[in-house]
Amino acid sequence: MNVARSFPELGELEARLEHPVLLLGAVNLEMDLVAELFELVQTLEGGDRLGVLIYCRGGVVNAARRVALLLRERFESITFIAPHYCASAGTLTALSGDHIIASPASIFSPIDPLLSGTGEDGGPAAVSSQDVRLFREMAQVWFHLSEDELRAHALTTMAEAMFPTTLTAFYRTTLEVKTIAHELLAQQQRERSADERDEIVDRLLFHYHSHNYAITAQELTGLGLSVSLEESTAPVSWALARKLGASLGAGARKSEDEGWMDTVIATRDRVRWRRVGHPGLGFTWEGGR
Repeated sequence: MNVARSFPELGELEARLEHPVLLLGAVNLEMDLVAELFELVQTLEGGDRLGVLIYCRGGVVNAARRVALLLRERFESITFIAPHYCASAGTLTALSGDHIIASPASIFSPIDPLLSGTGEDGGPAAVSSQDVRLFREMAQVWFHLSEDELRAHALTTMAEAMFPTTLTAFYRTTLEVKTIAHELLAQQQRERSADERDEIVDRLLFHYHSHNYAITAQELTGLGLSVSLEESTAPVSWALARKLGASLGAGARKSEDEGWMDTVIATRDRVRWRRVGHPGLGFTWEGGR
């Protein structure tokens, strides 16, 4: 993949923003990305400002943290450009930016952690920590159980349906996400108090009724985040987002016998991408360093 031919829009985007731009596209943000990103970031020149064109469908919480901190270690000012998908781990990563440039089609999401399930026997393929956290409220509102009844039976019922240590893991993971979100948000909201940042994080964790709720740029602004709709960069960033959407994931394959690309990182001069083989065969990183 030749970066100049594949992503010529990066050069145009840099010219409009007047500082380097990093492209970060991932079906699922994973820790494996950190080493590749570290090496690519070392090649960037042009001062202490960076734009990150991000396209992300989700991923690992700690990978989001390490990506954000890696970029912060190198650049003083970071703008995340999120024209389309910037969901879950992508939203968490973008919290660390000084500013977010969005579009009317941008899709952000809550940051509540998920537990993957099997989907067998009619069970869900994934359970959110919010599904567990709101069990008590659901029992009161829908089934009119009293406080005494809830104290006597709610935890027992939940523990019978879910292994007790799984409940504890959910609790720990929720605390971890909250801590990480607060840490990253402090990079953007330096003038706000810890309590004010805490309120923003709590709303992203607990305010929405679904992990898949598509948060708009206007809603992020309403939370107090620094977000704008930048018309001058919109055509270029949207073209890049559409190109990433058509290139990433198993759905981009021409046949089931082919591997597929699930992650790509690029600058104006270099590109690296991760190619996934058949299940069980792992993946490889390709492209120039």
